[in-house]
Amino acid sequence: MVQAKADVQLKSLLRTLARDTTRTELTERRLAESLLAAATLRKQLREQQRASQQVERSLQVLEQALRQIATLEHGKRTDRRLARAQRVANRALAQADRARAPRASSRRGPRGAAPT
Repeated sequence: MVQAKADVQLKSLLRTLARDTTRTELTERRLAESLLAAATLRKQLREQQRASQQVERSLQVLEQALRQIATLEHGKRTDRRLARAQRVANRALAQADRARAPRASSRRGPRGAAPT
């Protein structure tokens, strides 16, 4: 009788151990997949940041050139091509300013609070 009770408890313990081992293996597999996904996402983020920095540098160069065009002085007679280039430059600069305005406000935290 005591032996039978010990056998039942041993079988129960073995079932629990087998179930826990299976869960552990599944959890380890999920962890490995998650780590791989995280590494992939970090790599994509770095690539996007690099691309964004390159675009930002290009925009700065373009904006500087547009500002230089817009501030060119006319001689005695206004060149139509220069005047047209200045109008286009001023429109492009205004559009760039409008495009930056929402981005600056989106950096705010909840309820318009400044980020910390």
